[in-house]
Amino acid sequence: MYVLPFEALHNNPNEVVTRLLNIMGAPIVYEGKLPVSNPSLSKKGLELTRFGNTILNQKERSLLRNFLQENFPKAKEDGFDLFTDEQREILIDFYRQSNQTLFNYYIVKEFKTVASTYL
Repeated sequence: MYVLPFEALHNNPNEVVTRLLNIMGAPIVYEGKLPVSNPSLSKKGLELTRFGNTILNQKERSLLRNFLQENFPKAKEDGFDLFTDEQREILIDFYRQSNQTLFNYYIVKEFKTVASTYL
């Protein structure tokens, strides 16, 4: 079992993603930029969050987040934005090889181990 403090995700999300990939056996250093996302905020609240993150310190961001969650919640009828079919295919194609590698390493290997105990 691996344990990472929740604060690590906020303090250095790239390191968390890198460590998770490494735990899964993928020797990858993630250097991307994770998107700011909060499904409980309205679009305007999310825009304010993105702007606030560029100019506020950690304590101020926390205050802004609390204010926005209280005053700019996402309306239930707004629903969620889904990928278009084209975006979905691009995403699937991008991760196809790594997903297959992970599947083969973890699922197939585990299945063979479990199946051999019953055969």
